Order: sequence, then structure tokens, then C-alpha cells
Amino acid sequence: MALYSTYYPYRFPTCGVGTSGSATEFLLNSAYVHKTSGQGLAFALICPVAGEITDFFVFLNTTYGTRGNITLQCDIYDDTSSTNWMPGSTLLDSSTTTTYPAADTQWIRFQFATPITVSVRQEIYFIIHNTSSSPTVDYPGIRNAIAGGFPYGGDPTAMQTSNGFSSTGSGGGSETPVGYVIDGQCYGQLTTRSASPFTSNSLRRGIRIDAAAGDLLLVGFNAPSTSVTSFEIQSDGVAPGGANLWSFTWPSLASSAHGIFFFDTPFTLNSLGGTPPWRLVYNMGSTTSTPGGGFIDDYSSYSTIFETAIDGVNWCNGFQESGGVWVEYPGFCPIGSFLIGYPQAGGGGLLYPRSFDGGI
Repeated sequence: MALYSTYYPYRFPTCGVGTSGSATEFLLNSAYVHKTSGQGLAFALICPVAGEITDFFVFLNTTYGTRGNITLQCDIYDDTSSTNWMPGSTLLDSSTTTTYPAADTQWIRFQFATPITVSVRQEIYFIIHNTSSSPTVDYPGIRNAIAGGFPYGGDPTAMQTSNGFSSTGSGGGSETPVGYVIDGQCYGQLTTRSASPFTSNSLRRGIRIDAAAGDLLLVGFNAPSTSVTSFEIQSDGVAPGGANLWSFTWPSLASSAHGIFFFDTPFTLNSLGGTPPWRLVYNMGSTTSTPGGGFIDDYSSYSTIFETAIDGVNWCNGFQESGGVWVEYPGFCPIGSFLIGYPQAGGGGLLYPRSFDGGI
């Protein structure tokens, strides 16, 4: 099978590759005064688009003290500091409403009543901090690192400080769950953990691929599990075990590693016909709970907002057969199997996933 040198192969879709649900947190347990003192968690952003910033989300790991006494704020600062990992001094906006969740492991939402308008590639900092009357008693632990692995640079690192960013902040963990909204569209790294929702069985399962992926050139497969025996692509509305638009039987898989297979002739989903969203179905030859992938916990609380970041290309929701029908898993993206041929730089550039744009 020929490896096509004119393309860089990338896995499709983007998702966590680990199966651990472990996470760490950063405690906002002191009062914050910018450039002076206190605990703060900052996120640097190179704005991917122009528009109004209306919302910012971070993920609550643990509540300490009395939940009802906790108040938080998100400030947006410029990036005029000459020192790396340190926000500037000009306050651009402050959140006017904070929605603290009724339970842990849910999203904290900050809203801006008079949103600032940013330009493309403008560099800013979001800083969240504790404004409670007793911040050393009533405070949150913000999830600031998860066990996973996200391609395309989708592993935002929060910067943390104990002195109000009067000096350089320190790395607060990789793949920090975070989201922000510009002109009604959600961006960021919304994955809160890596795991698998599948019980151990040999039922069909897979990923749902939206119309936006139809013209991407598919150059091969990366098997997400040694249990996979074959792949099928089905049109929308086809039940488990129904007619396929395309199928591929895996020749063999080493017991200690996933296999990669490159096609002699790459193709697109649109060339297969059918009606999107398409389903890429894994047939399992043995009992397994794989593949794992990335979760957006508490997805239902803000599904209308978060679904604008679920592009069906780089983040594709998972599903599994049950009782002759497909059961959907909103907010879960299994590890991808397609290898996409993205053009090399100079030939149109790389197609970056919208969920991970902006370099936050």
C-alpha cells in the first residue's frame, strides 16, 4: 500500500487517546488583586475570529466550604506585558454574571453583559479568581489538567499564580477544560476527561461523521483497538447490520499495538454517496470496552452552546448498537480511525479544527 508523500496523515477525529479519568485541580483559595497578590488562573488566547466575547467556561472539579457562599469573577486583560506567561495591566472587560453549578464536576459559566469586540489574532488573557467574602474558607478547585492526548495543539495550558501575576505565572496543567464564545460560536478545549462509555461486549460501535467532512481525502485507517475486525461506512438512517456504502476487513492486528493501513487509492465520503451524517462502524471480533475517547462532562447543561463546537469532523459523537437501533452518546468522541490527507504547507495549508482554534 502506497504512502502518499504529498499529504500529511492525521487521525480523524480529534479526541482523547487515554482511558484514564484522572484529573488535577487548582485551588482559588485567596483574594486576588491584579499585579499584587492572590490566587488566579489565566488562559492566554490568540483570537481565532473577530467578534464579541460573551461567555467563558471553566470546569469545576471540587467545592470547598459552603457552595452558596462562593462567588467568582472572570476578567479579560490585554497582553502588553513584555514577560511571557504574564498578562498585561489593562482591564478590557469583567464578567457581570457567574453561574456556579449545583454540583461538582460541572461547568462554571461567566457572562459579559457588555462584551468587548476582539479582532482576529488579538492576544488577550482570561483570568478567573475568587471574590467570596471568605475566599480562604469558601473556594473552588478548578480542573486544570486531565489524562488524555489531543492532537492539533488542542492541549491548552492554564497559567496559575499566587501573587496576582506580579511576576511570571507557572504552568497549571495541560489539556485544561475551557470554552469561550465569540458571536454565538463556542471555541476551546471542552474535553473534561478520557474514558469509555461502552460496556464490555462485542456490539457494533463507532463515530458519526457530518457533511462537513465529505470532501476530506481519506488515505487510510488507524485501528482504535486490537478487537476490531472490520470497518463499515453507512448512510444516515441505516440500522445496525444494514446496507453498507463501503466496508473494509482488517487483515491482521498485532496483539501489542494498533495497526495502520494506507489505501492504494484515497477517497472521500462524498464519493460514496449516501446521506450524511455517515456512520463509521467498528465490528468487534471479541468482547471489549474499547475504544475510549474524550468526554464533555455536563454536556446537557449547555448543549445548545457546546454543540456549536462539535463540528462532526474533528469532534464526532460516538454511538453503539442496542436492540437493533443505534444509541447516541452526545458529548463523547471515540478515538478516531480515519487517516485524513491534509495538504502540506504551501499547498493550501493545514485545515485546523475549529474546536481547537486560537491557541488558547
